[in-house]
Amino acid sequence: MNNLAVFWIMGDWIPTPLAEWLKNMPVTDIEVGMWTFGDCLVSISGSTDKEVMDKRKAFNTMIEAKVYGPQVSRM
Repeated sequence: MNNLAVFWIMGDWIPTPLAEWLKNMPVTDIEVGMWTFGDCLVSISGSTDKEVMDKRKAFNTMIEAKVYGPQVSRM
């Protein structure tokens, strides 16, 4: 795998169920590291740019389904 996308997601926007899901994800082409102040570094690898883009879209869909976003701090 020689294509990679790396980005941060904000810890303040991660509800507890999503944080637990991220911490317990099996080892795959998507790796999530919890860092200081609760932010997460996400890296997604794939064989092609399209594969990485598709995996990133799938990851985004999963975290949005688990209520990630600025509204979390008001929950």
